[in-house]
Order: sequence, then C-alpha cells, then structure tokens
Amino acid sequence: MTIKDIEMRSGMTRANIRYYESLGLLRPARSENGYRDYSEADLEALLKIKLLRSLEVSLEDIGALSRGERELGDQLALQMDVLAAREQELQQARELCRQMRSDSVDYKSLDAAHYLDLMRVRSTAMAEARERDKIESAPVPLRRLLARGLDSSIWSTLINLFLLICGVNITRLGSGAELLVSLVGVAFMIFVEPLLLRTWGTTPGKWLMGLYVRCYDGTKPDYYEGLYRTWNVIRYGEGFYIPFYNLYRLYKSAIACDDGEELPWEEDCLVLIRDEKPWRWIALVGSYALCIAVLVFGMVLSVMPPNRGELSVAEFVENYNDMSDYMTDTIYFLTEDGSFEREPQIGHVVVVGVESRRPVFSFTEENGIMTGFSISHDGRGEQWPSSYATEISTAVQSYIYATAGGMLSKDLDPLIEKLNDEPFKDFSMDIRGYTLTAEYSYSGYMSSDSLSMLWTDDKADEQRYSMRFTLAPQESLTD
Repeated sequence: MTIKDIEMRSGMTRANIRYYESLGLLRPARSENGYRDYSEADLEALLKIKLLRSLEVSLEDIGALSRGERELGDQLALQMDVLAAREQELQQARELCRQMRSDSVDYKSLDAAHYLDLMRVRSTAMAEARERDKIESAPVPLRRLLARGLDSSIWSTLINLFLLICGVNITRLGSGAELLVSLVGVAFMIFVEPLLLRTWGTTPGKWLMGLYVRCYDGTKPDYYEGLYRTWNVIRYGEGFYIPFYNLYRLYKSAIACDDGEELPWEEDCLVLIRDEKPWRWIALVGSYALCIAVLVFGMVLSVMPPNRGELSVAEFVENYNDMSDYMTDTIYFLTEDGSFEREPQIGHVVVVGVESRRPVFSFTEENGIMTGFSISHDGRGEQWPSSYATEISTAVQSYIYATAGGMLSKDLDPLIEKLNDEPFKDFSMDIRGYTLTAEYSYSGYMSSDSLSMLWTDDKADEQRYSMRFTLAPQESLTD
C-alpha cells in the first residue's frame, strides 16, 4: 500500500510515519519504481507504536520491544510505576495550585522561592511515603511452605471425610483410586482457593501463619487473578505433585523466596505478613493434630454398624453384611438362617483357584432379641481349611460395636492378634462383658503359624476338620 493508504488506515501523519522509519521501527519494502510499499505487517507495527505511545511508553523502549530485547509484560509493569509516580506529581501540583489560590497571590508579588521550597519538601515527603508503602512479598519461605502444607491437609481431610460419609473405606483404596482422589484434591484447591482469596484475602493455612494475599494496589485479587496464582503455584511451586520433582520445585521456590526473587505466581499479587507471633506455631501443630483427629473420628464412625443397641437377628445380619462389604471384597452375604449366599453375578464369572467353603451361623435369642451367636464348620477332605478369622472378627465387631455402646479398634486387638498369630488354636477371652471361645479340631493336616494355614498330609488316610466359635454374655457361661 502507498503512504497515503497507510496514513488513512493508521490515522497517523506522514511526518510521524517517516520519523518512525528513520528510527528503524518501520522498514517498508521498495517497489520497482523506488516508492515505499507498505505491508499489513507495517500497518500492524504502526498501530502497536500508536497504542504504546498513548500509554506514554518512550520510543527507545518501543524499539527495545520490537527488537525482542525486552518483554512487553515487564515494560508494562515499569510503565505502571511511571504513571503512578506521574499521578502523584500531578496531585502535588494541584495541591500547590490550591494553596497559592488560597494565599491570594498575584504574579507581581509571587514569592516563587517560597513555593519552590514548599514543593521540594512535599516531594521529599511523598517519596518517603512511597518507599514506606512499597509492597514486597514476605521473605519467609518456611512459614509459607507450612501454610501451604496445612491448606493441603485441610483439603485432603475434607475430601476423605466426604468419602467416609459416602461409605468408602479409604484404607482399602487401590493405587488408581488413590490417584483419582489426589486429582480431586488438586481440582478442589484450584477452584476453591481463588474464591477464598477473593472473599477473605487469605486461606486457612495462611491466616493461621499470619499471611495474606494482596495485589500491588493493595486490593484482594479477583477470582481469575487467584485462579492464575493457584495454577502457577501448582505448576512451578509444587511441580504438579510429581514425586521427587515436587521436592525439587519446593526447594527451588524456597531458595528464590529467601533471596527475595519474584516467584512465577506473584506477577499480579503478593503474599504479605501480618505478624510473626509465637502462638501461631503452636496453633499450626494443633491444626495438624485436629485434621488427624477429625479423620480418625470419621474412620471410627464409618465402621459403626447401621443398627445399634439391642439387635434382632435380621439387624445383626444387616450389620454383618454392611461391615463385610466395607472391610473386604467378599461376594458372599449372610442370611437370617445363618447360611451364606453368593451375590448374583452379571455375565460369565471365572473362579480361579479353590473356593473355600463357608461356615454356618447359629443365633441365640430371648424374646426376639439376639443374645449371642456361634460360627461352626465341619469338613472332610478339604485341601486348605480356613480358620475363618475374617468371618469371626467381622461378626464380633458387628455385634459388640452395636450392643456394647461402640468401641475403638484397640479393644479388638487381642482377638485379631490371636486369630492371626495363633490360627487353629483354641482360646477363650473376655471383651466388653462378652466371652469369646474358639475350638478347633483337625487330623490329617499339617500346620504352620508363620503361614496361618493348614495343608493336607499325604501320609494320612483322610482329613477331618471342625471349628466352632461362640460369643455369649459372660453371665450365661458362669450360671
């Protein structure tokens, strides 16, 4: 296009365009007759110059930008400071004009030296105020890391508590499920943390450690600024939580923070410190302990049976099946007649290995209220008989958790230890007002406590095995 065309499209005068060419900001091609031939790229360059000049960016700085010697974001940040200082100077000039008018001075009697001194004093005061109010990120890497860690613990606790309420056994999650839960936690942080920064200006961990987040103008970040910040924290500060690389990124970020360098997520807003009172460290430890306590409490509640107090057989069976489903991957469920039935399967099911036979439950009742139970099994020729430790511990928990007012797992430790460490051996013990008795009898088998199993003795003519476990109130066995 010709010079006339580009004048019309850019809105600039020919003199300005020629001047920018002389500075090397514009390099139009030459046609065969020697006239300048401006391209769309030349027009775009002129529009960029026009925009930046309207922001009062100097031609020298525009030249550095066009040559790639400076990033636009850095230049704009610098320009914001220049314009802020200019605004303060204009405010000072307005104030001096107002004072001169109130002094009713005229040109002949104007004491210029007096007002020049006054302007100099005000300029010094404003410069000191600007320096005093200069906003800088808090160089406290340890405090910031601990605040971030507490926030992550709080988000993780909330998510795990939600899973427990939904009936998910978080202690039995597979690696794939654990990864999914971790991704949910990251997504939760990405979308919730910006909301907290927008409304509260901080997060629970930062608030506890005396930290808060503000933009350079002192305002709270809006949601999108907070979202940008949180994303960059995950990307550069946490290394997307990739093992080992995560530790490397945390180390590099801590060193940069301690050295006073600008962190990648602090382009728009900074972390400031309110105070460094000693009680905050005590509160930090207490908060971590509270997260653990809440999680443990949720896990205890999650294993509590749905039916409490005095139980009917039907209620006990419901408790047993609920706890069995929660604690194991069994495909069998207990029925009210004491036998086990297999869950209906969809499609074809392939059974690998030898499937263990199921024991039989017997219930004792008084006026429709269950007072105890027994678990028994008699077998002949079984290849690997089971001690039924899982069925026993599940049944005991299902019954005593409901009837004895609930208990923590440590109450069952002696029983679990006996079933795991000394399988197929008789025992009797008392737990919370109940007597538990186990009797095992077998022949034609060999045993090993280390393997917790029996296996057939090829020298024996036949194999016989029987077991009986009984739970009953203590007084019923002493009468």
